[in-house]
Amino acid sequence: MSKSPTVSDTPQDRITRIADTMLTVFNNHAEKRGADRAIVFVTDTVKEGGIAFTGYVDNRDAIVDLIVHLRAMLRTQGLDLHFVPVGTTPPKERV
Repeated sequence: MSKSPTVSDTPQDRITRIADTMLTVFNNHAEKRGADRAIVFVTDTVKEGGIAFTGYVDNRDAIVDLIVHLRAMLRTQGLDLHFVPVGTTPPKERV
């Protein structure tokens, strides 16, 4: 059973209010262009966290950018990111 989405345009707690403020600075920066997008993650030592993003029409585009940046971060550590298909994907179709 999947959880219901927790998407909101309104910050929900202290962490997401901080992230939202960071996006306000980004959106008001003198050098920001219309096509610029941003993803902000904020977490604390209790492991509570929040994410906020701006400039994305479709949340799936933000996920793709997140994965691309995660892979780059891993590569700086000499690691790589691989996706392994699971489930009902026939073996011949797995790339």
